[in-house]
Amino acid sequence: MKQIHIIFFMLLAVQSLNVRAQNADKDSIEATEMDYQIPIQFLVDTVADENGKYLCITLPKVLKIPPPAFADERSRENYYKLVKHIKKVLPYAVSAKQLILETYQLLQCMDEKERKKHIKILEKELRSKYLPIFKKLSTSEGVLLTKLIDRECGMSGYEIAKTFLGSFDAGKYQLLGKMFGQDLKRRYDPKGADRITERLVKLVESGQI
Repeated sequence: MKQIHIIFFMLLAVQSLNVRAQNADKDSIEATEMDYQIPIQFLVDTVADENGKYLCITLPKVLKIPPPAFADERSRENYYKLVKHIKKVLPYAVSAKQLILETYQLLQCMDEKERKKHIKILEKELRSKYLPIFKKLSTSEGVLLTKLIDRECGMSGYEIAKTFLGSFDAGKYQLLGKMFGQDLKRRYDPKGADRITERLVKLVESGQI
């Protein structure tokens, strides 16, 4: 089955069609342990039961994370560049997850002929909608997008390709990716190498940055 062939085509196109002479931003910013406060927005409403009406205040989930401490100006620039990249590519990672789930579920209800027809239509739509966007991504944005897809799906790019396309095609994508500095077998590491990325993703998701 070729359910997500086009997804990997688009991701690797970022590397092969738009490789630039730059390195992915390094997560090298250390945080201090100082406390700080975050402005909170909340929803005020009333609820009623047999005893009367009551004021109900709903507070959003707020992450209390120490602010970053930068060793130098370059570290500061890399930090805010990473924030910008996350805001740009995170929606695509979420969309990829939803697409994988929906496509897989839908294809289970189709016979082989219907599957091929559906995939052909889907591939055309995805090429039209996303390829022009993905071609404009920088190398570091493309690498980050692959990481965040792993974060959303809980599987590396290689594992997803192997599951849907088989070991042979997954190996081809891995080889092509490595030619352009992309390792599809690399796992997202929220507690290690990608801890700063994970922190910023959570802040973006909560609307705090």
